Amino acid sequence: MQLTELYNIAEKSGIRVDDFKLDENTQSLAVYFDDMYAIAIDISKLNSSAEIMEALAHELGHCKTHSFYNINNILDVRTKHEYNADKWACEKLIPKGRKPLRTVMLKYGSSLSILM
Repeated sequence: MQLTELYNIAEKSGIRVDDFKLDENTQSLAVYFDDMYAIAIDISKLNSSAEIMEALAHELGHCKTHSFYNINNILDVRTKHEYNADKWACEKLIPKGRKPLRTVMLKYGSSLSILM
């Protein structure tokens, strides 16, 4: 999958994607507000198109699976939402023929950028 394909998925899904200056510890984020999804990516913090692809795929994963956590709800498990976003990203970025790799990355965690 190419970066342009991810942007096309966002556009066709009505998800706005913008380059946006974020705080020093945040490279990207996705939000859901008023029945709309939006993704902010701080391009200045990413060093390659592979890192941009990884960030965009992950944030799209939050949007496409509606996996958002509520910081005000102590019962909401953040890792569950992150897992869902990572799983969606892996399914899009890792070729279907490499399913064992996809399974290992989801189980143990790893940066998708090592594959690109």
